[in-house]
Amino acid sequence: MQLIAIKNGYYLRPSSSSRTGSFSSVIIVLLIMGIIIGLVVAGFFAMGQIAGTSSEGVDVLVQVSGNDVLITLIADGHANPITGLRVSVDGYAPSDANSSLQNPQMGTPIQFAGVAKDVTGYAFIIVDAEFLDGTQRVIKYARMRFS
Repeated sequence: MQLIAIKNGYYLRPSSSSRTGSFSSVIIVLLIMGIIIGLVVAGFFAMGQIAGTSSEGVDVLVQVSGNDVLITLIADGHANPITGLRVSVDGYAPSDANSSLQNPQMGTPIQFAGVAKDVTGYAFIIVDAEFLDGTQRVIKYARMRFS
């Protein structure tokens, strides 16, 4: 219980500015920590949505060997069958003869010869697939280093 002194008919309370000031700074710190944690959780959720396996149930392994790009398709049991595959390097004109393939094999490396010719530094490899139902989707977008 806190005693309050009476002087000339007025109640006098001890100053509580130190207690209120520390209380408000604690609330501000907790709010900032809550916002940061919320942003981190949202970022991980977004990365999981973007970087997860494709929506078609196909995992894609991309490798670079000189001027060639090697693609390996790994399907799970529920994959929509792929009828066509196209590989390109973002920012470079594709060589149409070597950058597409009909009825690719699952589980074996597929070589796209010369697709990475004249590419240096870092660039994105884009793998487009055409599925049995006629839809086309990007199934892999990978940043690779070329030399």
